[in-house]
Amino acid sequence: MVALLLFTSLGVTDASAARRLSYDTQGFKHLFYPEGRPGVIRRGESSLLLESWSETIHLDDEEEIVREIRFSLRPSLTGTPVVGIPAAVIDASLGDRCELEGAAHEDDLGGDDDDSGDDDDDSETDDQESVHPHLQVEPFSQGVDHFGSPQLCTFTLPKHLRTTEDLVEGRLVVRRPRVARMEDRFSLYLPVQPLAGSPRRLSFSVVAPDDGSVVVEGQRWQVEVPRKALPGNRVRWSYQLENVRGLAMAPGVLGIAGRVPAMLVRSAATWDDIASEHRAWYRASSRLSGAVIPLAGRVLGQQDAAASVREAARLALDEISLLEEGARGGTWLLPQRAVRVVETGKGTAASRAALLMALLQAAEIRADVVFVSRSAQPVSPTRPVQFLNQVLVLVPGQALDGSGGPLFIDPSRDSSWIGALDERLLGRDAVLLGPEGARWLRLPSAPPRQHWTLTVREADEAMFDVNVEGLLSGAPAARVRSWSRAGQPSTSAPRADLAWLGGAFFGRLTIDVAEAGGTRLQLRASGRLEQSLAVPDGYLAAPRLPKVAPPNPFKRTWVYGRDALLFDVDLVESWTFRGRAPGEPMPEGRRVTPFWDLQAIGSWSGPQFNRRARVRFLKSTLHAEGAFEVESFSQFVRGVLGGVRAP
Repeated sequence: MVALLLFTSLGVTDASAARRLSYDTQGFKHLFYPEGRPGVIRRGESSLLLESWSETIHLDDEEEIVREIRFSLRPSLTGTPVVGIPAAVIDASLGDRCELEGAAHEDDLGGDDDDSGDDDDDSETDDQESVHPHLQVEPFSQGVDHFGSPQLCTFTLPKHLRTTEDLVEGRLVVRRPRVARMEDRFSLYLPVQPLAGSPRRLSFSVVAPDDGSVVVEGQRWQVEVPRKALPGNRVRWSYQLENVRGLAMAPGVLGIAGRVPAMLVRSAATWDDIASEHRAWYRASSRLSGAVIPLAGRVLGQQDAAASVREAARLALDEISLLEEGARGGTWLLPQRAVRVVETGKGTAASRAALLMALLQAAEIRADVVFVSRSAQPVSPTRPVQFLNQVLVLVPGQALDGSGGPLFIDPSRDSSWIGALDERLLGRDAVLLGPEGARWLRLPSAPPRQHWTLTVREADEAMFDVNVEGLLSGAPAARVRSWSRAGQPSTSAPRADLAWLGGAFFGRLTIDVAEAGGTRLQLRASGRLEQSLAVPDGYLAAPRLPKVAPPNPFKRTWVYGRDALLFDVDLVESWTFRGRAPGEPMPEGRRVTPFWDLQAIGSWSGPQFNRRARVRFLKSTLHAEGAFEVESFSQFVRGVLGGVRAP
């Protein structure tokens, strides 16, 4: 729950309790703003000055983890109202609660004039939310891919405080329930820089039992946090900084974990301890009993192991509804018993994983639980933190391509995704819950390769015969397969996976989809198109490719790097026009960088143009100096593939 008190002309409450660090600000220029420059953060035409920001983590309660935030600010320096101020990002999948209990203003607390409010009823309006501060909680995706179900808590100032230049002070409390039977297992990743603005003074502290069960450490900055004993066998870690820059967020920043200066607060348990505890939960939850037994019989009755795996995935993932509040599973998200999942017909990703394991084990097919990090943050075997925020089921030796390799199944997806990994998971760290403890894995890193062939022939005046064939695997095949099973609705088409069929030709040709063995999918489409579609504005139609990343939202380079999408696409084209004259030559089509490459060879032979191209984006993480590569790649590819003029 959240308690928020707002009143004017008061100073910082307990920020002075934290100890000031002697720190080299030149070594981390991006973390601090220059001495004497106010920490102003602008929101449109309005701006606010964040005087202080104090955050305290309370770990001395056996039932919940409490995160207390105190702040003081001047809402308006320009006269333009400041309404919403982002305070905290919480993870709903772990039970975080962010609620407003009440508020009081200086006048409400009483003053020297007892009659000041007796006869004045005009202060109340029908819009109660504009008179009293309130809290808004909504989904949030910018920079927090290490959370399962991130939500942003934004508090709204009452009308009479939105334009004041006086000092306003508030208090915010976020509570997270401890995991039953694993109460001493937790991890918190807390960026040093607040979202609300750039505070002149910032303090951070952790209060915990003095029994060695808690570890407090910095990440992406070297800091030794002072430690002080407290009464009641407790201990406090604390520090204070000055002139700290606010943490900017935008759609172009998918993950900040491992990139920004942060504090890690975690239990001292080892990964082996955590792995054995989770494994025990999954073993208990995946027992065969009750309503699970008839389903297990259907899996066992299949003709071979591959068919049994497919049937088990269909039963666990297609016939059991996914409960979104469980996110994609991961550490500290425990499963329900498989029999309960079948009886209710619904379950979290963790619970569907337990049911899938039960069905596979009935057919004597081994299945293990794997926790994966969706974040680019490397997960160290010595630091059990919450970055492992997705569960997969690993089936050894059952790769659908017959190679004898491992098969990964994502229980947060439907059975269209069996054997496919989301591009965001490629190359990520993972831990397998083995019987001997934690076993570390690195997921496959190579993006699935797509093959497309296009044949276009000018038939008569302003009409073209078109034939398109595609062979997809991995995540692109899974997205198209899922879309095809749903009836190919145009509103949800995975257009970036369909090349020309998702670009200039979208919605004009019927697409036939067929399985091609393993996880591969074959697509075919043919028909006759108008010249305006085949040769828009006189240029050969270019294929639609995956979007590498959102456009750079920052005027200057984002100092912490950006995320990008891995892909590998082969394109073969043949265009034949009536007449004898060739079109214009293709622009230079070769470029190789550490981040991406394009190899395109194309030429005219009379009225026929043939081209072969391979387009790859090779880096999922672009550091600050390489952030511009997204725009460079998009511009170059657009010029090559869309820059050939027809005769």
